Amino acid sequence: MTTKLRKVLTLSAAAFILSAPEADAQRILAPILYTHHNAAAAGYSGPGDVKTFAVWWGTYAYSAAKRGTKALNVCNVSDVACADVNSDATTGLVPDPTIGGVLCGTTVGVNVCTIKTWYDQTGNGFDEVQATIANRATFVPSCSGLTGAVCGTASSTAAYATASNFTQTQGFSVAWVAKHNSATGTIDDVIGGRDASTPLDFGSTTVANQIQINAGASTPATASDAAWHGVSGSINNGVITANVTVDATNSAPGGGGSHDFSGGFPLEFLTNYSSSSPWKGQVASGGVAAGTFNTTEQAAVNAASKTILGY
Repeated sequence: MTTKLRKVLTLSAAAFILSAPEADAQRILAPILYTHHNAAAAGYSGPGDVKTFAVWWGTYAYSAAKRGTKALNVCNVSDVACADVNSDATTGLVPDPTIGGVLCGTTVGVNVCTIKTWYDQTGNGFDEVQATIANRATFVPSCSGLTGAVCGTASSTAAYATASNFTQTQGFSVAWVAKHNSATGTIDDVIGGRDASTPLDFGSTTVANQIQINAGASTPATASDAAWHGVSGSINNGVITANVTVDATNSAPGGGGSHDFSGGFPLEFLTNYSSSSPWKGQVASGGVAAGTFNTTEQAAVNAASKTILGY
C-alpha cells in the first residue's frame, strides 16, 4: 500500500467516525480504546524497578529486565536431577518445571521437588544455598492464596545461607512476601543475620498475628497468620525511619535497634544466623536494600509484589 493511499484511507475512516451517530461512533472506537488499555496493563514492575536492592530472592522476577532469567535451582526427589529454573519472560512468574523428566507438582498429586538455591537476582552473587535435602523448602507449584504463582514451603528444619559474608550497615531496608503458619510460639525469620553481638530477626514474633523488624529491638506490627503479606521497613541510626508496612497498612514507627549486617557473617534466608528461628510457612520473596525507603518507595515495593502475585 502506498503512503498516499494509506493517508486517504485513514482520513476517510476518521471522517466516517466523526459523521456517524454517537452510538455507532462509540462502538467503532471501543476496540481501539480497549486495545490501548490492555497494552498498558501488560507492563511488569518488580521490586527492583522501585528500589535497588543489595540482595533479592524470589519465585518471580526482581525487575522487568530480569524476566526470563534464572530464579531458582530445583531438584527432584533424592536429587536425582537438579536444574535452574527461569522466570517467564513475559509474566515474570516461575513456572512448574520438569526436572529429570518429572513435573514437580503432578506426580501422584504430591510435590516432589525441593529448592536447592534461591538465586540473588540483583546480580550481586548472594545466592542462598542448602545442600541438605531435608533442610530445604519444598517447591510448591500452585500456592493457595496466590494467582498462578509458585512458592516454597518451609518447616522447622529449612535454612539457607550465602557462601560469602554479607555486609550492610545502617540505614538499610528489608522486604519480603510470605505466609506464616498459625501461631507457633517462636520467633520465625524470613531473613536473618548477625552482627558482632546479636542476631537480626526479620519475620514473626512469638505472638500470634505479629511480624517484626528486629535489629536489637523488636518493633512488632499486626499481620494475620495463615494469610499472604508483603512486609517492608527501614532502619537508620537505630530507629525505624519509615513505618513498618504490612500490605497497605503502616504501623507506628519505633526503635528497631542499632545492629546491622557488619560482623562478618553470612546472610540467612528462612532462618536466623544460629538456625534457631526457622520460618514455618510459605515464602515467595525476600531482600535487603542499601539505604532507606521513603514512604512512596515502601508502598510501591509492596504494591509491585502484590500485583504480580495476586494475594
